[in-house]
Order: sequence, then structure tokens, then C-alpha cells
Amino acid sequence: MRLTTLYLGCALLVVLYVNLFPILEIVFRLFGDTFIQKATIGIPIIAAGGILLYFGRYGRQISSQIHWMSVILGLTVCLSALLIPDPKISIKRIHVSEYLLLSFFVRYVMSHKMQAGSLLLFASFFTVTLGIHDEFLQGLHPQRTYGLRDMMVNGVAGVGGGLVWHGFNLFRRDHQKGPSSQKKSTIHFVYLTMLSIALLVFPVTLHSFPSLPVPLWPCLPLFATSIFYFFLIRNDVSDWSHGLMVISYSSFFLLFYPLAILVQK
Repeated sequence: MRLTTLYLGCALLVVLYVNLFPILEIVFRLFGDTFIQKATIGIPIIAAGGILLYFGRYGRQISSQIHWMSVILGLTVCLSALLIPDPKISIKRIHVSEYLLLSFFVRYVMSHKMQAGSLLLFASFFTVTLGIHDEFLQGLHPQRTYGLRDMMVNGVAGVGGGLVWHGFNLFRRDHQKGPSSQKKSTIHFVYLTMLSIALLVFPVTLHSFPSLPVPLWPCLPLFATSIFYFFLIRNDVSDWSHGLMVISYSSFFLLFYPLAILVQK
């Protein structure tokens, strides 16, 4: 029950991001474009430093062995995410700060069931999925629209944040690994590939149909992946089972957005 509540907290943070934009617009009008440009670069650095300072001094969550390559790569990815938004709309860069923070909370929640490379993989994947939900929720918002470029910013920043927190070994716990076999690993690889392709096809194709009626065929790859999951993956007992479940259900919920768009219109 506690873990479910924590996952709901991650989802609610995404909802908060969607509804935060009017406040950010007021800040933009008050302080101007120069301030926003500096803030969108400074906030991720300050946020990362503050979190690490707190957990380093009080939480004792940081291992003495820091993987600097992962930290440097993650920061580089986050900085590259700042270059993705339209330069004429500097306020969009706030997505990097938002998803750096979200990746931190996602890692904390998933660390209760996963560790090491598996935690990095599935925490990053889940954060990317939440970034897609973010943009579709904006599409349902009466004063917002969703864009593929913003979706890309969310995903890149989420992966970058995941690498940073992984490099600092945040939330290390001891877990007993489940059984795994070569056959299972092959199925996992095939499934993750299918899910990744379906998540790419789904928003890209829907974005090309801005007017009604919204076609259902873009949903087919994701729907086919859900069938694959329920027949071949759902009862998996390996150490990847929890991560597979989380990213699968969060991805399959995307199928409700076309229906919501039709009902809303």
C-alpha cells in the first residue's frame, strides 16, 4: 500500500507540472527572458546540489564510491536537454529542472524493489513514460497543447537525471534477486524493444492528426505490446518483474488518451 501511494505521488507530481505553467508565465512577465534563461540553467544545478547535500549529511544514502562517469554523462545529457526547446520560448527549459527532480523521486520509489543497473534502466524508462503522460495531459488541458519537442525534453532530462542519481548511488538497498534464465532475458529484450518502439510510434503518429476524428491505428503497436505482456511477461518472477510491471502499466494507460480526446471534443 505504501509503495502504491509513492507511485501515485510521482503521478501527482506530473499533474502539478501540467498546472504550474500559468504561474511560470507570470514569473516570465515579471522578470523577463534573461532571468528565465539563467534560472532554467541554475535551478537544475542548485536542485541537484541541495538534494545531494541533504542526503550526504543526514540521510547517509550516498555511497563512498561515486561513479563519476555516470554523473558527468548525466549532467551532460541534462545540459543537452536545455538545447531542445524552442529558443524563442525560454520558459520551456524549466522541464529539465522538473524532470531532474522527478527522476530523483522515481529512483527512490523503485529502489524499494530494484537496485544497480536494473534500477537505472527501469527508473529512467518510467520517468520517460511519465514525460509522455505529461504532454498528453497538457493536450487535454483547455489552455495547453502537447508537443513532441517538449516530450523529448522530458525524456532526455529524465534519463540524464537517472544517470546522475545512479552515479551517486542514491538509495542503495539490499534485495534478494529472483531467478532468471537466458530464455527469459531474450524475452525481456524483445519485449522492451517492442515497448520502446510502440511508445515512439504512439505520440508521433497521433501528433500528425490534430483534428478529429482521431484514428485508432496509432494505438495498435502499443495494444499489441500489451497482449505480449499479459501472455508472456505478466507472470515473470525474475528480478526485473517489478520494473516490467511498472513501465508496462504506465505505458498501457496511454491508450486512454485518444478516447479522452474524443469525449472531450
